[in-house]
Amino acid sequence: MAESYLYIANMPSVQKVPSFVFVQRPYQYGYDTEYLAWCLNQTELLHVAEEAEFKLIRKFVYGHKPVIHGAPEQNVYYGYLFKRI
Repeated sequence: MAESYLYIANMPSVQKVPSFVFVQRPYQYGYDTEYLAWCLNQTELLHVAEEAEFKLIRKFVYGHKPVIHGAPEQNVYYGYLFKRI
């Protein structure tokens, strides 16, 4: 629970398709594992934040765009700073 501010960092986001789950395989970074992760639709995220009484203050573009094979849309990593209304 956030009292006044909420920062979501390094969130893989898409613009045109609904949120979806994908498999991350970070072998090249030395991790011998794979796991599920969310790629969130930005409009859906902002809607849920608004329902929870948070207003978007700033969006940060990280520019990280790892390819998700077979994804309905390729992602871009963003950060979102919200303030409680």
